[in-house]
Amino acid sequence: MEEDFDFLSGIYELMIDVPINNKSSLTFLLPYSTYSLNGQNMSGIGNLTVGIKHISESPNPLHVKAAVSLPTISDRDLVVSYLSIADFWNFNYHLWGGMTLDIDLEKRYNTGNGMFYGFGIGNFIAIPTESEGETEDFVKFVIKGGYEKNNSIGFDVAFRGIFMLTQNNEFVNMLNLGISYKTDLINPRLFVVLPVGDNYSELIKNLLGFSIKFNLK
Repeated sequence: MEEDFDFLSGIYELMIDVPINNKSSLTFLLPYSTYSLNGQNMSGIGNLTVGIKHISESPNPLHVKAAVSLPTISDRDLVVSYLSIADFWNFNYHLWGGMTLDIDLEKRYNTGNGMFYGFGIGNFIAIPTESEGETEDFVKFVIKGGYEKNNSIGFDVAFRGIFMLTQNNEFVNMLNLGISYKTDLINPRLFVVLPVGDNYSELIKNLLGFSIKFNLK
């Protein structure tokens, strides 16, 4: 976006994984968006998202994820919802007026020395809760690679895209670059999202993000 937001403006996500067994877990995610621009402050909670993840027990595992984003955004937070769409890869967390079904399949290959690569496909189905809305269908894909090893600095690169089947048949593409440090207890990661092509660059110039994961087992 062209506007200059204050430093702490952004999208914050609290995610909790609850293990079912060694291969599967339940996930709960709650996004929160806040913006301060030209003396105006806006904030609001996004869509509560509940899902299940499964990782096959293999040297080159298959990751499977299914989730539903519930329409928990209030009418008062519409402006925040529109601004949060800049996080297009996770637009289902911020979509007002409907629920979204999200299915992902991702295959990962590990070389044995910390290097990895993989690819994935997925599908968003947005189901409106408003009487005038229409069901929308989005196909997504990702190609990624990087280096990840315990007690070491790692990096990752991913090219992501979403194809809007019911929205003018257009692609929205982005490049993700990240650097991280992984231990048995904690995994912080700093990343940047760069738009690729005109469709997404009309929304943003770039996104800077930080995530931190805690393993409480």
